[in-house]
Amino acid sequence: MIKIRKIFIAAAVIALLALVLLTACDKKGKIDGGDETPEVTERPTEVPMRDLSNDTPMADTVVYANRIANEVQAFNSTPERSRFTAQNSVTKFEFEMEEPDNKGITYFGDYYGDPYFTGSMDTYIIDAEGQEWSDRYSGTNGRQNTYRIGYYYTEVHLMDLKLGLNTGDDMAFSGIKDIFNSKSGWKEHMCSVNYVDEGVKITVNDASDPYAISDLKENRVPKDSVNAIRISVISKINCTANIYYYDSETKGFNSDQRTTISLKGDGAEHTYIAPLDLIKGDLSGIRFDPDGQVGDSFIITGIEAVKIASSVNAKIDRTYHVYSDKLHQSFRIVAVSDLIGAREYGIVWKVEKDKVDAMQIRDGSGIHSDLSFDSSSVEYVAFHIIDNGVVGIIIPAEDSGTDKVTVEDKDGYYIVRQFTDAPKDLAANKDHTMGNRLYNDKNSTFDAIDKEADLERHPLTDIQIIETNARAKFTGYDYIKGCYIVTKTGSDFNGAYQKNNRNKYFTSKVTVNGDASQRNIYMRFEAKSGSLECAALLDENDMLLPVPMEVCKNFCGEYEEPFYDPKDTQYGDSIFPVVVKSGESVTFTELHLYQNWGIYALKQISSIQFFIGYYHLSTGVTESNCIAPYFVYGKDGWTLPDFRGCSGVMWSGQPQFTSVGIHKWLSYMNNDGVKIQSEYTGSDIRLSGQTYADMDYSYISDCGSYKFTLRHVEFPQNDENRTYYTISVEFLKDLTIDNVRDDFNIIFFDSRDNNFTDFMYLSSDGTVVNEKLPTSGSSDNKYELQKGSFYYAIYGPKTTSGADKTGTDVMNYALIMRSSDVTVGGKKWDGTYLVRYSFEGKLDHLALTFNEGKMAFKKGDRMEFNVILLPFGGKTDDVMNHVPVVYEDSVLYPVRLTAVTGSIIEDEYIPKILAENNTAEFILTGSRNLNTVVVYGIDVLKKPKIYKLEGESWVEYDTSVKGYDGYQVSLCEDGTYAYSFVYEIGSPQDEVRFKVEFK
Repeated sequence: MIKIRKIFIAAAVIALLALVLLTACDKKGKIDGGDETPEVTERPTEVPMRDLSNDTPMADTVVYANRIANEVQAFNSTPERSRFTAQNSVTKFEFEMEEPDNKGITYFGDYYGDPYFTGSMDTYIIDAEGQEWSDRYSGTNGRQNTYRIGYYYTEVHLMDLKLGLNTGDDMAFSGIKDIFNSKSGWKEHMCSVNYVDEGVKITVNDASDPYAISDLKENRVPKDSVNAIRISVISKINCTANIYYYDSETKGFNSDQRTTISLKGDGAEHTYIAPLDLIKGDLSGIRFDPDGQVGDSFIITGIEAVKIASSVNAKIDRTYHVYSDKLHQSFRIVAVSDLIGAREYGIVWKVEKDKVDAMQIRDGSGIHSDLSFDSSSVEYVAFHIIDNGVVGIIIPAEDSGTDKVTVEDKDGYYIVRQFTDAPKDLAANKDHTMGNRLYNDKNSTFDAIDKEADLERHPLTDIQIIETNARAKFTGYDYIKGCYIVTKTGSDFNGAYQKNNRNKYFTSKVTVNGDASQRNIYMRFEAKSGSLECAALLDENDMLLPVPMEVCKNFCGEYEEPFYDPKDTQYGDSIFPVVVKSGESVTFTELHLYQNWGIYALKQISSIQFFIGYYHLSTGVTESNCIAPYFVYGKDGWTLPDFRGCSGVMWSGQPQFTSVGIHKWLSYMNNDGVKIQSEYTGSDIRLSGQTYADMDYSYISDCGSYKFTLRHVEFPQNDENRTYYTISVEFLKDLTIDNVRDDFNIIFFDSRDNNFTDFMYLSSDGTVVNEKLPTSGSSDNKYELQKGSFYYAIYGPKTTSGADKTGTDVMNYALIMRSSDVTVGGKKWDGTYLVRYSFEGKLDHLALTFNEGKMAFKKGDRMEFNVILLPFGGKTDDVMNHVPVVYEDSVLYPVRLTAVTGSIIEDEYIPKILAENNTAEFILTGSRNLNTVVVYGIDVLKKPKIYKLEGESWVEYDTSVKGYDGYQVSLCEDGTYAYSFVYEIGSPQDEVRFKVEFK
């Protein structure tokens, strides 16, 4: 998918470095760094586009989908991760997770963040005694998770809030018991425990799985006396810590009984409430698992078992269904213990009266501009905010979980309540959900919300499944999620990988019949299988459409949310928009894809549910990489949780390979000995498949000194997994690092579950050096690398923990530097790099850095590194068959395109050509195995005719199996198309010649 400059959208947020409108041009935002969100730049103007109306009956959908792709962004607002921001093309809002008596939405604003209201939109329960309990006053901190992320939709969860009273206190406790073993009794695992004046000091010795255990065998706490612990900790790093617990019933630590706290890294003492929601018997043990690196220390200064006093023992899961151009929200109350006799469940929203100059409420009888209306038939409530626009809630016609809506003029506020005053009793672990659409616009009248509410409350109903091989069924409009649902069957990895199933596409041909209004709707095709990799869309003529397809999934078995999602439900969803014109019908075929796209395995980017949202990449159903933009376990810096190479031994139980290592990007140690990390600011998916993967994801340093973007590119290669990266860095402030060799990391790697025996690198004199690595004790070395391009590899793993039990071999790791361009102090840097190696008894550590002492970066300095990350298989004596081979085909003789007809479009990794008169002819050399070429500038939408020169003759090169597959088409910003297809080349010395025609 090629980027198209949108009419109304530009999503630069905290440092959205490359938040772009579709997939090839950059959106630039002002980025100041530090703790505050910077101003957003002006939205781009519309780029003139060729008329597509004759190309396909779904031309409007093609244009609309491409204009709103990548508009949803969600990121932590502060380095400490106490606040979280979500933004789309019309809305920006933030919620607070830690501040006492102010948890929940801090502001809800327009695209630029100008607020319509602040400090409101909360869950509440009125108990049997008439007291109002609100999650804004939760004594426990909130926690963020994103289940689905992608082009058009991000599902943001604010979790773990409980219900408290507006008393001014953090929390009311009915019981407190000191359970802190401050002098003795702690057990160590991959850490050391020392008893110091402040308390218990826990120092990480091995980052694989450090934890310390405090058993309470002599000090058990009766079940009825505890539902949380209050723990006080001193930390010098911002990170998370898991608190595991067990009781007299479970009799040991387990994956379900855990909670997570976010530690503040300012060196001061902070107290945290850790709910014990799944406690079944007497509390018998506590385990502290910090997400730290070797040498990191944490001092626990106190632990108390507490009983949170509340007549409504429930936890809240607020879900923000953030689409590119609208927002739905749901408030889920989950009972921790039986919730009986409550008078009211509701949502409360307060708007300052002096900021409102008009209001409008529609009920079953019509429109009202005052507070005289029927509370049981309210359709929406809206306010016009002075100097801003309209904000309102649209009440779903069905499934809202509420019975009434009231508006009260009280204490300088309009107080809106959406509630049920006949709430059902909830047994433990049962739930009740309420929801609405939170609407805003910049208009001076209420006409737009009136129309939108009518569309929202009267969705389309005439949607027909015309043909399917996947038992597709239209189940209706989901009022809470804000999309139209089609369910269908799917496949697991093993079934899809079988040779006779590789081109089985799970199809659903659908006709959407419109009504009297034009609608821009979102479709969601849901499969129960959690193995969905990719999707595609055909029009009624079975023409492949350039519509970016968002794919989201969840594997079963990791149980990331044991309280909120104890079944760990599998799903495989495709999500995309459709334009339905007034009085017209739209027919299309949606395909769920797993293994192949034509004769080659597909390459894809999807998202996957985990402890935090992340992206999943694969070649067919075989995983290649996973990108964790928020990091894996809290703020640990780990971005590639799955990093797998296809040159290893495939697992016996699945078509997968073993993962290797932990990757972390830029960081440095400041003069105070504090590690400065970075925070994710957004993603731009250029192409999510089917022929290649290309995306940016971006960060800003915690100190605000620099921002960087990581471009990640993959092809459907099957000999290795060459993971192509461009790291682009811009300095926003002056930054001096006194000892770069020791204190600055460009890329950091540790061996995760392995201890490697050998290290190889291309040295400063151009020779290949092999060294044996230690297997015990400790070691520190620095290796200067060849100037310009180089590689280093660590291999020969000795598995120490977490070994795959299916008999597979483990992976090795290499980094290859193709090229770099660095300015320091406004001048081009011309030095060398080094890799810093350390070993501390179990894990190997590698850090790529500059071979320099002090470096003084100035505002405006830039750095760019083009690297290949290579997981590779094979035994120790096979290393030369992997790393030098990839160095040859990717650095010495990389892919090169020579244009015969057309002109070259420069790109670091992807061969691209601009056609002339819908024809391109070109020669490809370099690289090996499978790559993808892209032909731009085509003004017809049709399957390309591709010819390959064989000897003296042109032979048709057809990679399709079903006619419409085997290639990909994307929309460019001027309305022309880019077509891509996969080709194979045997060695870097070979050449292939293609001619592509559209006649």
